[in-house]
Amino acid sequence: MPAYLVRGFRWYRQSIRVYVVLANLDDAAADWVMGPKTNAALAGSFREWMPALEEEEVNVRLVEQHDEFDLGENGIAQPYAFVVDKFVRVGLSVDVAEAIKAATGMQEAETETETATATAAAGTQGESDSDGEGEPSKAKDKGKGKQKEGVDAEATSKTQEEETYAGAEENAARAKKQNAAFASLRDNLQPEEKIAWYIIWCGDEVRCFNRDEIRYSLESDLAMCEGEEDTAEDDTTTEAPDSPRSSPTPTKSNFLSRESSPKEDAA
Repeated sequence: MPAYLVRGFRWYRQSIRVYVVLANLDDAAADWVMGPKTNAALAGSFREWMPALEEEEVNVRLVEQHDEFDLGENGIAQPYAFVVDKFVRVGLSVDVAEAIKAATGMQEAETETETATATAAAGTQGESDSDGEGEPSKAKDKGKGKQKEGVDAEATSKTQEEETYAGAEENAARAKKQNAAFASLRDNLQPEEKIAWYIIWCGDEVRCFNRDEIRYSLESDLAMCEGEEDTAEDDTTTEAPDSPRSSPTPTKSNFLSRESSPKEDAA
């Protein structure tokens, strides 16, 4: 009975059914899109229909909300499912802000930036401390070496910082393209719905049945049917002593011969 933290949009059930028919997806069950075969069939169809999803590596999947105790009209199929590109399975609890950062990659970018900034600050502090230590004569003798080391440390720090910021900008650009591709998918499937973060409850994501119970029920029904057939055969073979004998059924040849008999015509 898991819960999910997802980013996506609602896809109406009637729209799902129409899409499955028009796309000719034989392996897709429109009323339960969370099944592995249905999920793979729909996601693959999306990628073929919109190549940008494949190019930008958008991880599209479908999620169902389900209440196992709902015996009403929505118990079998809810009015809508969810098409999502960010998916986090929730255990006992979750820090929503951190989970969203992890799902969107913001946490990694922030960590890299903080590390680069801390490294640059440490290098600058170390250079300042080394300049103030030692005797004047030793500082004079090692002035050129320290200056060179300081320049190298500063250059290394700047290089690391530039690489970090460049990586962050690259990730941001890629995320922007992924969001645009996913928004385009929404515009084609359900344009009136918004892309947002949802917490979804699915009471039975597998929706399996007890095969042993089904097998036992079928065997019991079969045995009952066989018993009824045996009883019916016994009833047909046993004839009551006082029951009148039935007259023989006329055959087609007898009927024709009687119809063409001259004696009957004369009478």
